[in-house]
Amino acid sequence: MTAELETASSPPRAEPRTLPQRRIDLAELIRKKRQEITNAYGWKLKTEAEIAQRDSYLRQTRQELGDLERELAAEDA
Repeated sequence: MTAELETASSPPRAEPRTLPQRRIDLAELIRKKRQEITNAYGWKLKTEAEIAQRDSYLRQTRQELGDLERELAAEDA
């Protein structure tokens, strides 16, 4: 009876994404990350701390972008 209750209360499992849908999702994420990088260069910065914060944000965003691009390339292979 407990197993029935757990099954009834648990959310339905999502079906795994198809390969073409995953590629579309990755391409969209890559586009958004590139736009974030472009937007960061337009920020109005006045202090060294703001510049350092932007540079840190850009490093992190570029790393995430690289990871997404590698994942997309791996799915192509």
